[in-house]
Amino acid sequence: MVISHDIAPEHVIPQRICMHLQAAPLFGLCFSSIIVLCVAIDRILALHRIYLVIQSHQKLYLTTKTTTAVLFSISFIVWSYVLVDDRYVTCGIPDVFTNEAYDACFGAISVISVLLIICYAYVGYRLRNFVTRDDQMQGVVRSLLLISTTVVFGWFSTNLIRFGANFLQIRFEHRITLDLIAGVFVHISCATNFFIYYFVSSGYREVFNRRLHTKQTA
Repeated sequence: MVISHDIAPEHVIPQRICMHLQAAPLFGLCFSSIIVLCVAIDRILALHRIYLVIQSHQKLYLTTKTTTAVLFSISFIVWSYVLVDDRYVTCGIPDVFTNEAYDACFGAISVISVLLIICYAYVGYRLRNFVTRDDQMQGVVRSLLLISTTVVFGWFSTNLIRFGANFLQIRFEHRITLDLIAGVFVHISCATNFFIYYFVSSGYREVFNRRLHTKQTA
């Protein structure tokens, strides 16, 4: 994608070609958004007796969640492919969207962000009485809350910048710069996931160390 940007005249390429280049990042964007919500729902289910049934069917449960995220991502990519045309764009993820696809994508992610707030507010309310008595549980809950906060902050900040650009009717050449700035918040929220899990939760840290062979675990 970077090479095509450098060799293309005026740094623009047809939107259809850009869609091919951005298909994998777009899949990751949609997939990760659904998975984060699935984790939040999983935390709610873990507070109820139904989770005992889920634990006896773990493979089916994980397959169902993963399949849901995959189907959502693929369906959105296919829909985006149908809508693209041959106009020339700078090749970033926002540039592969028509107005309809853009509104649908960021509208869906905004809804997911609101649902994350609701889910973890409920989890925090249910755990308020005993989480302080369990250090490991406290670390897990804290890490999940921080992850969700960064995701929500990243997407709300991005949407706020885009809304401001539309409201102020920013010219196209300046919108490109605004898109890059808006994307920084999303990338930061995604990049911090590993570090939050690693440094906040001892349970997650132990698993990471064991899988990455970085430290000897007791």
